[in-house]
Amino acid sequence: MTEENPDTPHNRQTQRALTSRDAKFPEEYRDRTADDEISLIDLWLVLLRRRWVIVGVFAATTALGSAYALTQDSEERFVTPVQIGQYMDEEGNINSLEPAQQLVTRLSESVLPAMRHRLATELAEEDPDLDTHQEAAPPSIKVTLPDEENHEGLLLLRSSAPLANTPEVELFHNNVLDLINEQHNNLLDIEKTRFESIIANEKMEIDELIAERYQRLQDLENKLEGAKDDIDEIASEHSIQKQKLEHHIADAEARIEGFEKQQEQIQEKIARLEQRREFLQGRETTLSELISDFRPAELRSLEDTESLSNVATGMMLRGSLTANLHYQLSAVREELSLGLDERRSELEDRLLRNQYNLQTVQRELAERRNEAAQLEDRFERKKSEAERKLAERELRLEQFEERFDREVQRKRNELRVLERRQDHFQPTSASVIAANIGSGDDRRSLIAALSAVLGLMLGVFGAFFAELHNRAREMLSLGQSSAEDS
Repeated sequence: MTEENPDTPHNRQTQRALTSRDAKFPEEYRDRTADDEISLIDLWLVLLRRRWVIVGVFAATTALGSAYALTQDSEERFVTPVQIGQYMDEEGNINSLEPAQQLVTRLSESVLPAMRHRLATELAEEDPDLDTHQEAAPPSIKVTLPDEENHEGLLLLRSSAPLANTPEVELFHNNVLDLINEQHNNLLDIEKTRFESIIANEKMEIDELIAERYQRLQDLENKLEGAKDDIDEIASEHSIQKQKLEHHIADAEARIEGFEKQQEQIQEKIARLEQRREFLQGRETTLSELISDFRPAELRSLEDTESLSNVATGMMLRGSLTANLHYQLSAVREELSLGLDERRSELEDRLLRNQYNLQTVQRELAERRNEAAQLEDRFERKKSEAERKLAERELRLEQFEERFDREVQRKRNELRVLERRQDHFQPTSASVIAANIGSGDDRRSLIAALSAVLGLMLGVFGAFFAELHNRAREMLSLGQSSAEDS
């Protein structure tokens, strides 16, 4: 690679141009070495020298922009607040049919462009005199969220259009709202259907619970009636057996009473026999004494008798008396030895038999009374057991009814809560369509301001461009002069 020779004609020409340029700057900047750095002082000096270019370009651009702004029609701003529909789930949480940010994205990226194209086509077909697509285009819509954080589920449809285009704006906003409602109503119907299905299931569960309660209540009442019937049957059986035992006891008591009366009668007869025996024994003694006393008296009477006829008569009388006494004595002795003993033996046998029968009946009475006591004991045990079962079933029935009432009340409360939650199903709606919120005259001010900023920028660019063009011409003329001198 060869070194560059600084004495070449081109290098010398460049050096002279730089020296000539430095002559136009102040003294303290003339000896600066040329390099690739940008000097802010150079730039400021350029702007000062070309200030009239900047002013001219700025004035021209601002004037043109202001003139354009004045030619623009005055636009009104329209807004439609859209409240996204809500629904409440079974847990009590309020949810939006669609998240607001998701709806904004969907409308901005797909729905609104498609609708603008479709409406532009319809407007063009309705008015063939519109030559350009721009003239036939419907007003634009900007979808935004409110600045306040407490407006959850609310979005704004904003449009700017001339006041004369208010019907088109309202139509476009209505179409957008209808499209949103079409989808949201489907979602709301799905949620309503699901919620109604839950409510129907709750009602069905309550009906099934009532039917189950009725069936189980019938079973428990049947068992309760069965327990009561068991108690009545036990009482009836006890009553029958008790009546039988009481009849047997009464019969035995009556028989005992009869046997006791017979025993008393027999004892009375035996006592009378004993009295009869004593009487007969006394009579026997009396008769024996009479007979024994009658013989000496008879002999004395014979000795004392004066005549034979009187003796015969006396003998006859005494014989008759003696025979009668002996007869009576024999009858008494016979009754004592035979009749009384037989009758006493017979009465004693009857008394023994009566005592045996009495003891037998007494034992039977004791057995019957023992059976009656056992019957009462068994009856009390069976009755207590049946009453215990009856009390348990009554308690079970009461507890079941309490559990059922609590469960049904809980289900009905849940059903009422679900039915009240249906009031929270709100469709997507707009309180007002394309409300005019004021004039859009600030658009003209914006155009004028942008024109001023653009004019300033173009003026600065024009100043530098003019400086560059001037320097290029100077260097070219210097180069040509050097070439002619050489």
